[in-house]
Amino acid sequence: MKKIIKDYSTVSKEQMDLILDRFPDGFDEDDLIRLKLQNGDEVTCLELKTEDAIYLFKISERFLDKIIDYSGDDTWVDVDDVMDDINDDNDSDDDDNYDDD
Repeated sequence: MKKIIKDYSTVSKEQMDLILDRFPDGFDEDDLIRLKLQNGDEVTCLELKTEDAIYLFKISERFLDKIIDYSGDDTWVDVDDVMDDINDDNDSDDDDNYDDD
């Protein structure tokens, strides 16, 4: 199955709909995974599996703002809490490697 990493600038409306359908009440740190890319960069992603692919949406304030604006629900996810959790989790042992598409 193909794994596709997306950032805020490449997320389509259809993908935002998938995220909102899969996580109707928002998400928290337990729904996120931390990856080390082949270039050594580490990213935190929201994983969403479909029949055709596994999407890994890079979590950033811009991504969260975009999905909140799209949903029209500013309570869908707490941006500050998620970003604090990501910043506090810099010592993760996850060493998965994925291509950045």
